[in-house]
Amino acid sequence: MTFLCSKGLENNLAFTIMESVRKGRGLKPEMIEEMSKIDLPDWYIDSCLKIKYMFPKAHAVAYVMMSFSYCLS
Repeated sequence: MTFLCSKGLENNLAFTIMESVRKGRGLKPEMIEEMSKIDLPDWYIDSCLKIKYMFPKAHAVAYVMMSFSYCLS
């Protein structure tokens, strides 16, 4: 999101795009169009199209904590 904002994309749109990618919904054509307008590298848009789901950090931390508690008990 911060990369998109630093390239000049509106904050709300950058957030919406990144949430859509993170949740595995991909990019809508209008999102790709807006991203193309701000001169993003092709690899960035291609990467966003390939991402299916990004595991939230909070879940990762919870699993690590559970594994430690399991090992210690």
